[in-house]
Amino acid sequence: MGTTKKARLLAKYQQCAQAAGRGDLTELLGLAADPTLTGEMLATIAPGNRERDADVELVHAILDHPSCSEGIASRYMTHRDPAIRLRIATFPSVTGASLEILAVDTDQRVRDAATAQLERLNSTRTTRDWR
Repeated sequence: MGTTKKARLLAKYQQCAQAAGRGDLTELLGLAADPTLTGEMLATIAPGNRERDADVELVHAILDHPSCSEGIASRYMTHRDPAIRLRIATFPSVTGASLEILAVDTDQRVRDAATAQLERLNSTRTTRDWR
């Protein structure tokens, strides 16, 4: 990796860290919309897992990002908004452990989605075991 590219990545990472520190929602939304952010940069601007009241628009923007991993998405399993928890239940790389937690959610739609995903996950495992 060239020195210039490293410098650009470092500058972008610093921008993310500073924006997270300031907590400026407009700035954070702009960064979350940047498809060039790495997963590490996205994790820097993503509100932590103890923030049940993290801004709904920001959380959706983070979940929409192509670098959003299951690790980042799982931060919002207890978010106050059931629409966010529903998105986690249907997240492509959601783990069985996360689905088991969401399968007992207070919202019926979240429970149903998590249960359906668990069934698919378990049937895939069973199919692999038979091969």
